[in-house]
Amino acid sequence: ETVALLTANRGYGKIIIPDSVVIIGTSAFSSNQIGEVDFGNGLKYIERSAFAMSATLEKAIFPDSLIYIGTSAFSGCHSLENIDLPNTLRYIINSAFYNCTELSPPMLPDSLEYLGGGAFSGCKPIRNLYIPSKVKSIESAFKMDSVETITVDIRNPYLDSRNNCNAVIETQTNTLLFGCKNSFVPDGVRHIGFQSLYGLAIDSIVIPSSVESISGRAFSMC
Repeated sequence: ETVALLTANRGYGKIIIPDSVVIIGTSAFSSNQIGEVDFGNGLKYIERSAFAMSATLEKAIFPDSLIYIGTSAFSGCHSLENIDLPNTLRYIINSAFYNCTELSPPMLPDSLEYLGGGAFSGCKPIRNLYIPSKVKSIESAFKMDSVETITVDIRNPYLDSRNNCNAVIETQTNTLLFGCKNSFVPDGVRHIGFQSLYGLAIDSIVIPSSVESISGRAFSMC
C-alpha cells in the first residue's frame, strides 16, 4: 500500500517523516517554519513545491530510496546550505532548488537520468560541472556564467562533451544544448540549441562548417 503525505500542519524545528510515507504531496510543507527534515527510508517521491518557500529550512536528509524531486520542491529555501543526493535519485525536475541562495550545488548522483532547467539556478556558483553516465535529458540547470569546465562522463551514450569543448552535446542529433564561458563549438555539431550560450561572457566564437542551424537566443546577452 502506497502512503502519501498530502498536507501538514505548520511545523517548527525538526520533523521526521515516517518510513511508511512513499510520497510527499504538492505543497505539503510549503511556507513552513521547519529547520530540519529527516525523510523516512521508504520515501520515493517529493512532489511539486512540497517545501517551497520554507525559508528557515537548513538541513534535509534524503534517504537511499528517493527517486524523484519535483518542480520547485525546495525553491526559495534560503537557509538550506548542504545536501547529499542519494544514488537512487533519477529525476530532478525544473527549478527543484531554485533560489536556494545559501546552497552549494551537490555532486550529481550516478543514478540521475533527468535534470530540469533551472534546478539549481540562484544557488551558490560552481566552477566545474560533471554530468554522470546515465543522464538522458538535461537542460541548463545551474548559474552557468560562473562555470569554467563541463565534462560529460565518457560512458554516457546520450550526451557528450567531445574534444573537451566544455559544453553538453546531444550525441544522436549533434545538438549543442548548453555551454559555459570557456565553451567552443567542435566540428561535427549540426545544431546550436535554444539559449545554449545565453548570458555568457564570450568574446568570440568560431562556428564550424558542420553547423546547419542556430536556434533562437543562442547567443543573447553575451
